[in-house]
Amino acid sequence: MGRSSFQKKRSRLNKKFNKGNSIGNGKESRGTSYKDVVKENEKYWMYYRQQELIPPEEWEAFRSTIQTDLPVSFRIQGCHKDREQMMHEMEVRFFKPIAESGDSSVCEPQPLEWYSLYFCISNHCFKFYFRYSGAYQTPMTRNAVRSHPILAQLHNFLVTESELGNLSRQEAVSMIPPLLLAPTSDHIVLDMCAAPGSKTTQLLEMMHEASPTPGNYLHTYIYIYILNSC
Repeated sequence: MGRSSFQKKRSRLNKKFNKGNSIGNGKESRGTSYKDVVKENEKYWMYYRQQELIPPEEWEAFRSTIQTDLPVSFRIQGCHKDREQMMHEMEVRFFKPIAESGDSSVCEPQPLEWYSLYFCISNHCFKFYFRYSGAYQTPMTRNAVRSHPILAQLHNFLVTESELGNLSRQEAVSMIPPLLLAPTSDHIVLDMCAAPGSKTTQLLEMMHEASPTPGNYLHTYIYIYILNSC
């Protein structure tokens, strides 16, 4: 897929989201009609009690943690040619307006410092801090990001760029295994759970930094996805 085709796809996705986004035009957004999920299931709690894995004094903390919604986190692909420009665009178009909104119910996405710091320490070179920065997280849930007027455009941007392969909407915990494995170009990695492939893409970025489009990839669709990302 050439750059012109890539731009056409981005344009089509943007039109789709702009057409479907009713926030701010007096209509109810799709997200506002969702019912809150009731995070209670006695059989679920009974199962974990019977395992005797959680000490009694930690049970309430465990239960509260299980019932807490996951934050929204995402990572800009390390092999993206225009990643610095993309990061700047997010700061100007989305993060700054959120920070200046004065709305206490919204939270500006913050960089995951440990994601960048890992490369700074392991490579003993400060330039890696800038090269591999680009992972962000906000404590707000996906439903809140999708439905809040201030955050709706950020949500559309994340979905569009994810479809284009420019970023991964990836849990922060999912970013850790590739950092701990720290593969290089002479390693062979067998990923036993490459679905949807966020960690696989992260591993490939690390293994093929000089040549971000590796060969011998079995799944054609994911290979094309990686090719477009880089």
